[in-house]
Amino acid sequence: MSETSFLWPVLASDEFVMCLKNGCPEALIVLGFYGVLLGNVELKWCMEGWPIHIVRAVEINLREEWRRWVDWPLETLGLGPISGKGERDEESVDRISR
Repeated sequence: MSETSFLWPVLASDEFVMCLKNGCPEALIVLGFYGVLLGNVELKWCMEGWPIHIVRAVEINLREEWRRWVDWPLETLGLGPISGKGERDEESVDRISR
């Protein structure tokens, strides 16, 4: 299963990748769930920390009205929301976007 999980980004359609680049909430949510899948196979040293990084980046880039859709990925990886008020942590946004 772990090899298959690593292939998904390579096999993703150009349309899906474009949706991610454009910040399409549905595509971002799918990416967040992919982060959970990676969390289940994070046995390889090169993947260490990536599941959390992916899910947190998705949460940061979603508008507040879409964030409830990543509650499960956040909980599954043992993360809480960025803030209780649903506000973006601009410092985190800046770090992730670099």
